[in-house]
Amino acid sequence: MKAELKRAGFKNSYSYQIDETVAKELGLNFRTLYNWKRKLGQTTPHHNHNEQKKLLKHYYEIKDKNPKMNDEDIAKLLKIGSKTFCTKFVQAADVCWNAPFKAKIRQQYEDWMLHGEKTTTSSGNTRAAPMNIYLNWIYEARTHGFHPIRGQLFQLSYRGVPLAFFFMGDLLPPP
Repeated sequence: MKAELKRAGFKNSYSYQIDETVAKELGLNFRTLYNWKRKLGQTTPHHNHNEQKKLLKHYYEIKDKNPKMNDEDIAKLLKIGSKTFCTKFVQAADVCWNAPFKAKIRQQYEDWMLHGEKTTTSSGNTRAAPMNIYLNWIYEARTHGFHPIRGQLFQLSYRGVPLAFFFMGDLLPPP
């Protein structure tokens, strides 16, 4: 929604003004939205792009020396929040690469909810889909409806990842 507002002419607005507009659109209080962002570690960027590159370089140096060390401990060593660390460096790639797969699973679930054979609990609530149906959805999404990202499309998907230029530099077109 934030991206839509920026495309619609809110480019020069301060981020809090955009957040207020998003809160109004969702029918929420601005404070509620801010509390959610604070809980997820997304209120303000704590490091500029160059600092993020240095942090990521240090992260991989530590990870190479201690492969069994988990991300939370590395985040503590680097004095950054683990939630912020994971969100900024991992989530964007996950969204770019897994979106087609997740969309196919979601479509199959919605079809099952509308037309599938369902059972109910003793209180009348619909039961979750059986495991064999879930596994069948995953198999179908993987083999028929989802094609892994390859080549140029893979490189272009990196535009959504903030530190992609650190790793791939000249290979990527500018965002």
